[in-house]
Amino acid sequence: MNTLKHPENSKEYLANPKIMENQKLLQEIGIINYIDSLDHEIQNYRSLLTGALDVVNRTTISEIMEALVRQISDYYKPTYITFLWKPLQIREDITIRCYKNCELVDTNLRIDSINAFEPFFQKHPKPVYHRQLLAEMGSCDAIKALDSIEPEMIIPILGPLGLYGMVLVGHSLLKDGHARVKFEYIQNLMAFFSQTIQNHLHYERTLRDGKTGLFNNYFFMTRLNEEVARTKRTKIGASIIMMDVDKFKNFNDTYGHIAGDKVLETLAITIKRGVSTEDVPSRFGGE
Repeated sequence: MNTLKHPENSKEYLANPKIMENQKLLQEIGIINYIDSLDHEIQNYRSLLTGALDVVNRTTISEIMEALVRQISDYYKPTYITFLWKPLQIREDITIRCYKNCELVDTNLRIDSINAFEPFFQKHPKPVYHRQLLAEMGSCDAIKALDSIEPEMIIPILGPLGLYGMVLVGHSLLKDGHARVKFEYIQNLMAFFSQTIQNHLHYERTLRDGKTGLFNNYFFMTRLNEEVARTKRTKIGASIIMMDVDKFKNFNDTYGHIAGDKVLETLAITIKRGVSTEDVPSRFGGE
């Protein structure tokens, strides 16, 4: 009994003499086209796994985003990719980061909160086209803000605590645009990205003060011990700057704790903007 050896790919399979002898029949009944479609699907899955591994192996939010940008950009060349996410789930304010041609750039998008999108994505927890979102939500302020950059696709980042963020993808520069296969590829890739981002945000929130977003006391003391050990080993000094908010209790008593919290948040933002990436801005105590 003659058997066909398992081919390495569809081209080798189609070159088999037995296949060549019956090529016309196989073509007529659709077998050849079916093999081609399976081969294309396999290549897509291989590409997806490669892209997913590139994303999940990153260790910082910036690296995770840059890996995703490369994967999406290589696949269908969008005009831009913009990330919106909440560094702290208990607050509304968001961080915005936009990429064009895999480079970080400024964006015209101005939006203070993504909370308005949460009911829609809780109901439809998958990537959607902008027109679908517009049809469901109408012309609200949040939608009008997105209109300023005309996204083609909007991808939610969902987790146990709700909507963590969104990814806005601009129109494709390729002729076929966002074809079904490309849409499915992005949807599958985003499943890996969402889980990776969730894990990282959950981990980072265990290290940060919930009110200010600065590192917490535990993380500060851990890094302080590491720095002391480093200075002893290398004989290269390190510096600590500690500050206190004068008359903060009086401010709270006069204007209330909500206003006091706003003072701490604003001070924390100012501190974070004024330090370098290797510094460790932390909240040491109550003030």
